[in-house]
Formats: sequence, C-alpha cells, structure tokens
Amino acid sequence: MVNSEVNFHKKKDNSTYVHAMFNDIAYKYDLMNDLMTFGLHRLWKQKVSKLLNVPNKGIVLDLCCGTGDLTSIIVKQFPESEVIGIDFSEQMLEIADKRRKKSNVKFIKGDISNLPFEDESIDGISISFGLRNVSNYRKCLKEIFRISKPNSRFVILDLSHPKGLWDLLSKIYRFRIVPIIGNLIVGNKSAYEYLPNSIANYPNQEELCVMLKDSGWNEIEYFNIFGGVSAIHVAAKIK
Repeated sequence: MVNSEVNFHKKKDNSTYVHAMFNDIAYKYDLMNDLMTFGLHRLWKQKVSKLLNVPNKGIVLDLCCGTGDLTSIIVKQFPESEVIGIDFSEQMLEIADKRRKKSNVKFIKGDISNLPFEDESIDGISISFGLRNVSNYRKCLKEIFRISKPNSRFVILDLSHPKGLWDLLSKIYRFRIVPIIGNLIVGNKSAYEYLPNSIANYPNQEELCVMLKDSGWNEIEYFNIFGGVSAIHVAAKIK
C-alpha cells in the first residue's frame, strides 16, 4: 500500500495526468459520486450552499465545479446572485454547461491557484472534493482569500481523515471497493485508485484549519461527516 501511495502522489504532481484523468471520467463522474456516497453527497452540498450565506445579488464562485452539481444547488439557493463555476477540465465544463439551462450561472476554464478575478470581488466561495487535488494548498488558500470580499465565507467539502473504526472502514472501502466500482462503471480503475489515494497528503481537519488561519481566514470551524470520512470547513474573511 505504501508503494502504491507514493506512485499516485507522483501522478498527482503531474497536472497533465490529473487533467486527462478528470476529462476521461467526466461522463460517469456524477453516477460514480452517487454510487460511492449512496447519493449522500447531494445532501452535503446542500449544506455547503446554505453555509455560504451570500448577500442578495452577490457574486458566488464555485471552485473545481466539475459537472456543476453544487453550482446548480447554489443557483437555486441564491437565485438573485451571479454564480460562476470554474474548472480545468473541458469535459466536465461541457457537461456543466448543458446542465445550467437558463439559470444565472456561467462556467469558465481556469486554474484555482491563479484566479482571474480582482481583489476582494467575490461574496462567497465554495469547493467540493477538489482542494485535495491542487499541488500547493497554501498558495491556493491565499489566492482564494485575495479575491474574497470582507465578511464573505469560504466553504470546503472534501474527503478527510477519520479515526478509529471509521478510519478502518473507510480504508477498506476506498482502497478495495471503490476501484472495483470505478473499473466496472467507468472502465478506469486507475482513476479510482488515484482518487482515494489523493487523501494521503491532504491535511487533516485541524491542519487545514491552521492553513486557513495562516492564509488570513477567521472564524474557522469544521463539521465531520461519518466520523471524519468527509468534512466541511467554513472560514470567513473578517477585516
């Protein structure tokens, strides 16, 4: 298992590999998320949207938006706001654009570590199951802080680090069962070996809180899901 994790983290640092991987799995991505979480990820994303607490007619940015499922939830939650989804995968964005219909949302291709927005221009920012895939967490968190308006919130949903029995069960599920499902449904076992392995170098709940604080964020808290198998972090920009 140790050797496997080392190999996958070499791949993680290769942005070309990660980009190609997400393009490859895009058309089965939503189905796999439903299967892997038994559909519960949709409820977690509802919570993310509610925690944003965006003012009326604000600007909301959904980072690593993928196929736009969280983005569409945010649009329903804040119908008077301008909602923007950003991702680096063309195939993911193609699906997201088809999903948006006539809603007040636009999707753009971009790098979340180098965002094309002015300082303090965004009223609320979300990211779901995407932060652990960036190569430099601190740089990314500082960049997100830069574009956030004072009193805005940043909400993160991602896999995290459970303890005890939850840790044992999640490792069995992530490393043994998920790759089998990925191979059967998507035909890409490698991608679904990479995805659970990507958690290995991702900061745990407390470490992420420290990184957020060091990047300028305040009022930081987190909520564990299934004993920490996933977690939601909330931070505010208070000046």
